[in-house]
Amino acid sequence: MALVTAYGVRTGLSSRSALALTALLALTAVVTVDGIVAPVEALERRRAEAQPIERGDPELVDAVAESQHLLGLVTFLTVGDDAQTAHLLEQRPALLSGIVVVLLLLAPFVAAVSAFDQTAGDIGSRWMRFVVFRTRRSSVFLGRLAAAAMLLLLLYAALAVAVVGYLDLRLGVYPRGELYGWGAQGYLALGALSLPYVALCALVSGASRSAVRALGACVLATALPLLALGVLGARFDALAWIDLLHPWGWKLRLLHPDAGVRAGAYAAMLAFTAALAWVGAVLFARRDL
Repeated sequence: MALVTAYGVRTGLSSRSALALTALLALTAVVTVDGIVAPVEALERRRAEAQPIERGDPELVDAVAESQHLLGLVTFLTVGDDAQTAHLLEQRPALLSGIVVVLLLLAPFVAAVSAFDQTAGDIGSRWMRFVVFRTRRSSVFLGRLAAAAMLLLLLYAALAVAVVGYLDLRLGVYPRGELYGWGAQGYLALGALSLPYVALCALVSGASRSAVRALGACVLATALPLLALGVLGARFDALAWIDLLHPWGWKLRLLHPDAGVRAGAYAAMLAFTAALAWVGAVLFARRDL
């Protein structure tokens, strides 16, 4: 399995799909950062005209957190959770919080686009028959899942370094330790939320015979539960808990101020990943290649 994983990561990094994913993540980051940072840069310029600004200036930090643009965005994305909004904007670097929350919302779909063709293309071309001749099916399935997850985590790491570095060098609003620490926690949350969706794509890909069909099925398998359970939870108060039946419902708990809640959310992500990987491996072991 280790050889399958290493080969998958190596070929993935040099493939056109990796370049396309990198471009997609870069575009997402540019649009997100520009939309959040631009109003803050204007605020910083106005304040700099009045007096010199030092890194970590409490007045500037508070002004950024209270800016209507950022406050409205984070309040909308946290579905009006006042405690979560206050934690993200007042107790953490507000600019980075806004960017992390946006990326968390997009993470399932980025995972679907990046991990849809783990085995489907080789099954459709019959090449998989030669692959499993020398390697156990479980090793092929789990190795390719691990490779897809590692590739996505590597690209997210590069994105995190670029975004946090930009906020540090370009704006200099927050103390470096606080900024990079929160950036690391945001990266871990982003990676943890992505893992179940990579496993879901592994399951769907293993059940498909075409990469194109696998892509469509992965997007639908990601979006439909998200919409259906989200609508049910929002429409019926008695079913508010139902959103926790899929990974999406845990996303903000990965950033919760309480360490116990965060630990529970990370455990849930691992449980979703393990369950989906197990089901996918069983189905892949029994299917006709």
